[in-house]
Amino acid sequence: EATAACHAESELADVAKLLLSTGQTAAVILSSKGKAMGLLTEGDILQAYFQGVPWDCQVGEWVLGLPDGAPALGEVTLPPEELLEDAVLRLLPLMPWALGPSTQETSRREEKKKAGAVRGGHLLVQDVAGGCYHGIFAPLDLARAVASCGPQELAQVLGAEACLSSVSKVMEPRSGVPMCSPGCTVQQLLEELLASREHAALVVDAWGVHGLLSARDALWAFHERVPGSEDAWQRLASRPGGAVAMGLGRCIVAADTPLSSAAATMARASGGAAQHLVVVQPGGLEVVGMLSPLDLLRCRAAGEGDPVAKQTRAAPPRAHAAGLPASNAPRSWPIHLTVAELAAQRETATCSPSCSMIDVCDILVSSRRTAAVVVDAQSVTLGVLTEHDVLQACVGQTAGDTTVRQWLRGGQARLPGFLVPALTIRAEASLAEAAARMARQAYGEFACHHLLVRRASTAGEEEGGF
Repeated sequence: EATAACHAESELADVAKLLLSTGQTAAVILSSKGKAMGLLTEGDILQAYFQGVPWDCQVGEWVLGLPDGAPALGEVTLPPEELLEDAVLRLLPLMPWALGPSTQETSRREEKKKAGAVRGGHLLVQDVAGGCYHGIFAPLDLARAVASCGPQELAQVLGAEACLSSVSKVMEPRSGVPMCSPGCTVQQLLEELLASREHAALVVDAWGVHGLLSARDALWAFHERVPGSEDAWQRLASRPGGAVAMGLGRCIVAADTPLSSAAATMARASGGAAQHLVVVQPGGLEVVGMLSPLDLLRCRAAGEGDPVAKQTRAAPPRAHAAGLPASNAPRSWPIHLTVAELAAQRETATCSPSCSMIDVCDILVSSRRTAAVVVDAQSVTLGVLTEHDVLQACVGQTAGDTTVRQWLRGGQARLPGFLVPALTIRAEASLAEAAARMARQAYGEFACHHLLVRRASTAGEEEGGF
């Protein structure tokens, strides 16, 4: 398949269109000399869209720390002579799930952590020592290979069990598939897609399953500059060749279908509606699950064991061992408080875009806060600068006189305006709602535990930190 390639100066919206036109899920980022410097995945664009990036945001502005010299691709580089069955083993550690089917007992929060913890799931096929790149190996490529495999080759690639397995053995059951309603907004859809290991969600209401929306639909919406407040289902109905316009007919598979046949259906569908299949009961139309390229790896994962499940987690320290005051009196969460009441207990720290990073350190120390709201001369909120930014600047040996504007514009998820839409919360929101919003912001390399509290004032609206 054609490899999608872009440059640091390419706009994210153009890369979204490129991924749609090539049927790929990631693009190689090339230097000015045509050397591979990194990968930009559809997950990156979903995250950027969710966080409200400017429509003209460039790849170099989104990807943090692009190297100037040799590729910093490390363990995601795959030599072209690697056997397919060995390449599959290389993909397993990159998968956003704990090697094996999810269970109903797995908490949604843990699923979100797994889904967001990996921006990868892709391997760059490149000559040793950073030579010529040949393409990208992704789960969808595995589906295409499985579709053309005979029984012997299928057993080599996915394990002996794959020859006898049907879709029902490896699919994501309906109870584990993210869902949204036909009336959900684009922003709500993005949240569900990011919470999904497969970047897909069923559209469901009281009358049943209406369809399937995936990252491909979101890429189209981003390229078309569809605002996050618009009705997703209605707006995506105008996407030519999309899942909404084409219906479920071409992306349905029965639960008893052999894996190789399902992979062939998946490969055909990937060029148009979606690379995900809605699984129905044999001989019926009741939806029982979803199948994606990621699910094909579960056969091989089952044979390799589950190292993630074998890891033991240390028990949290007791209160006195952690240096915390011990008390026999029962304690409870202050659920009666609103975020505005909590935020008002301390003054909100602010800084201007022209402040230096050293000045911000002084502001945070003097205010005893862990974040400052960045406000320009017109009192427009540009974003949030946290102690994490200061630590990153220190570790990266950023010049102390670097201005806040320069820092925001130069790093992943830190462009002016990036964080404001997703990190704003109503003043009357409860503590529990604020905690849930913070938890949803913990996606992979990006996590922010600060919210902007939007409250009414005589001048309209003002914001404070929480």
